[in-house]
Amino acid sequence: MYCPECANKIEPETVLCPVCGMKGDLPASTDQVCDIFLMGFSDPLSYDKVIDFLLQHSFLKSREDLLSRLSSLPVPLTKGMVSARAHQLREDLESRGGIVELRNRQMKDRGIARKIIKEEEEPAAHAPAGTSARASRVYLFLFLLSLTAAVYLAYFHDFSRERKTVQRAVQKIASRLTPPVPGKEAVTPQVSAPEKISASENLDQEGVRLNNEGVSLMDQGAYEEAVQSFESARKLIPGDATILQNLYRAWLMQGYRHLQGKAYEQSIQSFKEALKVSDQSPELYKLMGMSALSLQDESRAAGYFKTYIKRAPDDLEVDRILGEILYKQNKLEEGLKFLKIYLAGNPDDSRIRDMVNKAGREATVEQGFDTREGEHFDVRFDGSQNMEAGYLVVELLEGAYRKIGAELNYYPSEHVVTILYSDEEFRNVTQTPGWAKGLYDGKIRIPIGGLTEKSRTLERVVTHEYTHAVIHQMTGARCPTWLNEGLAQYFEGEPEDGIAGNAGLILKTRDFISLKKLEGSFLNLDAKAAAMAYTESYTVVDHIIKAHGIYAVQKLLSDLSGGADVESALRSAVGSDYNGLEEDWLKYLAQNYS
Repeated sequence: MYCPECANKIEPETVLCPVCGMKGDLPASTDQVCDIFLMGFSDPLSYDKVIDFLLQHSFLKSREDLLSRLSSLPVPLTKGMVSARAHQLREDLESRGGIVELRNRQMKDRGIARKIIKEEEEPAAHAPAGTSARASRVYLFLFLLSLTAAVYLAYFHDFSRERKTVQRAVQKIASRLTPPVPGKEAVTPQVSAPEKISASENLDQEGVRLNNEGVSLMDQGAYEEAVQSFESARKLIPGDATILQNLYRAWLMQGYRHLQGKAYEQSIQSFKEALKVSDQSPELYKLMGMSALSLQDESRAAGYFKTYIKRAPDDLEVDRILGEILYKQNKLEEGLKFLKIYLAGNPDDSRIRDMVNKAGREATVEQGFDTREGEHFDVRFDGSQNMEAGYLVVELLEGAYRKIGAELNYYPSEHVVTILYSDEEFRNVTQTPGWAKGLYDGKIRIPIGGLTEKSRTLERVVTHEYTHAVIHQMTGARCPTWLNEGLAQYFEGEPEDGIAGNAGLILKTRDFISLKKLEGSFLNLDAKAAAMAYTESYTVVDHIIKAHGIYAVQKLLSDLSGGADVESALRSAVGSDYNGLEEDWLKYLAQNYS
């Protein structure tokens, strides 16, 4: 494989050309070069920043190709880059939230490098010498922020990394960190490493021994045992600033260890213990909120985020996350408050702007709505018109909860908000095309008019939209639309009348939309194209289940939830990529719809 810019030979698994962008000549054979590996992301919120930076510098010009290359971390970014340039590249990536490892080796060959990568327009800012209370808080924030990388699994992205490299990133930031110790404001012990205590006539010798034992355990990564030693030392030498600092760090690192293992409940408990030692670090509440989100406990997450925002009011990203949680819980007024704060600082975020506008329309339409609470659902409706329908929908939703839960082996832990509208209200709030019979956008929305009795049509719509709610909670936004819509139709029961005719047309003409193109939303399709897209989605899912069983679907959703790209998940679940699946699907159509 050769770089399209400079024709240099490139290792096929890498992302960046080692020649393009290097400054000056390649080094002589005695000079060092580096292989550069992307291990993960110190802050998941900076994921897009790292991707955008790599796109600007990579020989891969397609974002899709780059994301596919980065789907399984760690990944080599480039091999054989001159050492000085490699270190500059690491700084560039780390400043955007990437976690990078350099592996030095000796250069065997010699050559000339051309400068392709654009120079940064502004020089990097340098931190002033000295440490202040404000700087300490900033460094503490950076340290704790670096721990959030594992927490976005269920809500945004899943990031893999090697423990030693991430710990290096943590320690790099922590080396400048001085956390406050309760009652010891004049003391500013360093958290870069646990500290031993020298023997003194004024200190309990057993306490000194236990503290120093804890330091050795910390060096070995035995954080749980270190906590026990520091706790014992604390009892013998109460109020000692060094022991408190060591205990604080031990709880932090134990919480971080749990994050790495995706043991989110344990991470919350460890951070709570750290707060008992020093409750002057609001970022811990943010970490606990993110952990709760990964547990899909949005109510608890909202509580942690509210505490954090009170003490760190300038974190707009948490304003956004909290606003979205409250909006999803249909706490419109409170959610709008936080979303508008975020939007004031990020006026170009069209997604949140659309959400704010939509929430405003909802608030107008739903003013005076009643709520019927079921065991797992909150159903809102106009009590003067849809009282009977509200009770019917709760009953149907509870039935879908049991049926689909048994099929997918998944039962949502949070109440699902469901809103019933008149046809006009539904179109006004959702602004969906006329062919849409319902919508799930974090809430189930159904146009129901004055329906007063159960019908097969209502049951199908409720089941369909509830399936979307389940899949969203299982995979976040990672499920392709063809699979999402196919499963929603499958769980409705018998296919609708138009399916057979459309399937026969596909079989006759061999003219169909590739599944790759059906990964995105169908809402922009016209009625005819939408009908074909839904037909393809249903028949492909029906083929998968008939050929491989419902367990293949469970495997597919599980892999998507874990961060796999669609084709990798397909190969793992059904043994085929898109091309193979489409070939098998056409054979299925011939057997069932000829």
